[in-house]
Amino acid sequence: MSYSCDMKNIIYALGFCPRTENLLQRSWICAIFRFFSANSRAILLKKLKDSPKPNFFSSRFLFSGKLLVLLFSLPSFATIHEVMVSSNVFTPANIQIEAGDTVRWINTGGGHNVKAQDNSFRCANGCDGVGGNGNPSTNLWVSEVTFRKVGFISYICEPHVGFGMQGSVTVVEPTSVPVHELHATTSNQFNPMDLTIQVGEIINMLNDGGSHNFVADDNSLICAVGCDGDGTNNTSSNPTGFPWNIYVRFDSPQEIPFHCATHPSSTGIIHVIQQSVFSDGFE
Repeated sequence: MSYSCDMKNIIYALGFCPRTENLLQRSWICAIFRFFSANSRAILLKKLKDSPKPNFFSSRFLFSGKLLVLLFSLPSFATIHEVMVSSNVFTPANIQIEAGDTVRWINTGGGHNVKAQDNSFRCANGCDGVGGNGNPSTNLWVSEVTFRKVGFISYICEPHVGFGMQGSVTVVEPTSVPVHELHATTSNQFNPMDLTIQVGEIINMLNDGGSHNFVADDNSLICAVGCDGDGTNNTSSNPTGFPWNIYVRFDSPQEIPFHCATHPSSTGIIHVIQQSVFSDGFE
């Protein structure tokens, strides 16, 4: 069986059609294009405009092996795992994620909170560790915690733990995307000092020894034992000699000059580049 959609549908799928439009009226393939980044959309539209007879797109196209390559080479982005909080249960109660992923708890009713058994986070109307209020609340709150280290964390709802309201997060090393290492070395330098990765990939930041941290020059990312804004209580982005080992995913094209707060001459730069969308005629 083959599937097709006309040029109008392609343009719709690139983001210009109303969200309420019934996607069943056209190929599911068209819907896939909704997930392109803004940069990829611009590249595609330029190619469509500049190429009178492109070798891949025409006024109509058939689902083919080339499209399969496209679909399976789209960028991977940070994963948010949702856990529903209601009726004295967490759903799902036990989840496995990759380091660098985020868990989002959504309270759909009742006076609940989420509190790690090791006291690493406590959340409801925001998380205690980032200025929120982790006291149990009947509000329809949403709270997030980003887990940057491999490990196992069990958590409870404080007022309902006696009813068995508990859950767990198992954090494993990332395998879904390439992982690049960035070391803060004992010689007070970063290695490598110049690192290029693609959108959606992960950097494993490691402290080999000495009092170090990672600070983006614009302060958009500050990390050591953890990163600012992760939602945890025991996360410190201050320079430390503790041998920290964390994972950070980068989800948009950018250049990030960085330094160490205690060693300003220790600098570097990260280039996050957009992945190619097409390998045959479109890049």
